Amino acid sequence: MCGFVSFHTTSEDLVNYENVLKEMLETVKHRGPDGQGVCRISKQLLQGHVRLAIFDPLHGHQPMNSVDGRYSLVFNGAIYNYVELRNELLNRGVVLQTQSDTEVLLQGLIFFGQDMIEKLIGMFAFVFHDSKNNSWIAARDHFGIKPIYYTISRELIVFASEKKSLEKLKIEDQSIDFEALTDFLFLQFSFDDNTLTKQIKKIAPGTVLTGVGHEILTFRKYWKPNFNNHEINEVNAIDILEAQLSESVKINLRGDFEVGSYISGGLDSSLIASLAKNHRTQNMKVFHGKFIDDPSFDESFFAELVASSNNLDLFQLVITQEDFLAEITNLVRILDEPIAGVGSFPQLMVSRLAASQVKVVLGGHGGDELFGGYTRYFLAYLEQALKGAINQTQEEGKHILLFSDLLPQLTSLKNYSPLMKSFWSEGLFDPMDQRYFRLLDRSSDLIGLLNNEITSNLQPNSTYEKFRESFNSANSSSYINKMLNFDLENILPSLLHVEDRVSMAASLESRVPFLDPRLVETLYSISPTIKFKKGESKYLLKKIAAEYIPNQIIERKDKMGFPVPLNLWMKDKKFQKTVTDHINSAPELWDRKIQSNSTKFENFQPRVLWGMLSLSIWWRDVLKK
Repeated sequence: MCGFVSFHTTSEDLVNYENVLKEMLETVKHRGPDGQGVCRISKQLLQGHVRLAIFDPLHGHQPMNSVDGRYSLVFNGAIYNYVELRNELLNRGVVLQTQSDTEVLLQGLIFFGQDMIEKLIGMFAFVFHDSKNNSWIAARDHFGIKPIYYTISRELIVFASEKKSLEKLKIEDQSIDFEALTDFLFLQFSFDDNTLTKQIKKIAPGTVLTGVGHEILTFRKYWKPNFNNHEINEVNAIDILEAQLSESVKINLRGDFEVGSYISGGLDSSLIASLAKNHRTQNMKVFHGKFIDDPSFDESFFAELVASSNNLDLFQLVITQEDFLAEITNLVRILDEPIAGVGSFPQLMVSRLAASQVKVVLGGHGGDELFGGYTRYFLAYLEQALKGAINQTQEEGKHILLFSDLLPQLTSLKNYSPLMKSFWSEGLFDPMDQRYFRLLDRSSDLIGLLNNEITSNLQPNSTYEKFRESFNSANSSSYINKMLNFDLENILPSLLHVEDRVSMAASLESRVPFLDPRLVETLYSISPTIKFKKGESKYLLKKIAAEYIPNQIIERKDKMGFPVPLNLWMKDKKFQKTVTDHINSAPELWDRKIQSNSTKFENFQPRVLWGMLSLSIWWRDVLKK
């Protein structure tokens, strides 16, 4: 796991940027405390890299150049199937000098060209350069686990692992991108390659760019799974998925350092940790964070249950409001942009706990998006089933579930009364895309609190049209397939953004075994009637997990993610003042009525409060600097 910067030009002499490059590397040194390198080839390429050494620590330094000096590579991530790819290259006569995944990627790109990308299993972002014609290839992994940003200015294009590096370039136009801001306010992420800064873009997941000098020549989506129903029956589906997930966990354990695992007390991380233990002979360290302000925020009982049943070495951390006050500004800077969901805070704290013991940690990201774990899927499908029962229509043909099938799952909605009230307040039985947009729409959280100058620049129609295009791009008529596909392509990358930033801030490599493209392609080939059987969330995953973790974990109805007791903490005057001061530090963002009634912030929902905090701190410290 690493960080990099890569300058490319057609005619400008890059020697003048070497000092800027060093400043940019300084902003991402947390990503690579084990080494730093800079490479300049002629006047047209300048690359820098900081390394967190996991594979072949004594070698594999970057930027990595070919023996003849023609090719160079900067790479962030881990190629889990590098052993198999290394053997394939050796069998084809390619000479390899190290045991590192970086050299396998470099030589594979030289030998196979862009076809190498589709052979990769792992998480990656890289820039590969050919000095013979000053051409380059820049790519990002299938799911967007690893980040890569770029900006184009005059005759220069610059790539970097984090947005904050590019901000060191003093880009001419660092004004806010209101189209991206609108996306964020409505859906909590920005579509496509947009960021909240106009001149800075990100490469979308599963995408490869090619170019010459400072010019981009092509954008290509190299991976998009399709829903092809091969009529895999339930028993075979469970067997295949279990084997694939176990294999994914196994290759995620590769490396020259000890690997640990997060363990939240929920199904996803518990299963990953348990599968990992199956592939290990020695004890495995697992990590859990908890709040003790109120029993409803403490899930340590379940983490302890999983640890004891699998003989895992559990490390726990109590997280406090003092920790939050100490980290709040730093956290927003770590994240690069305001991020929806205050769960990034405890994630940071647990990442530091894990980093005190191991260099690599496994997590359960992707389980909800792949196996249908969010309550909103059931809520949306409940309405769809009602619509079908009342109107006697079957928009989804054989894939639709009967209303009677969903009745046993209604208890899962116990704590979602406010969401249901809002969701069913209007537009009942509208088309699928309109209804799912309403279910995801968070615009009521913050937009009404912003001042008129900000809201007048928002572009809600653009956000909705991009949503519709993405939602309806799935080659399936099934509602659950459309929802899962949308979340995999759009919402999951924003969650992975958080995990990358907080783990890397602790110089920790975080791996996500659920996100193996082979596993996803299998899931996309399974009928929704099996995948979402009778509306039960994570039906297939629960069947797999039954062999590995206690039933109390599998049957939990109260798993909440990583809730933070902001409302409880806001009752403390010191805490309330700090939060209020941060929000008031960006007065041009908020309506004057909000400013004059800031003492009432304690009555806001946690996600609204965090949204105001993160947006205010980002606006003050980044946009206005």
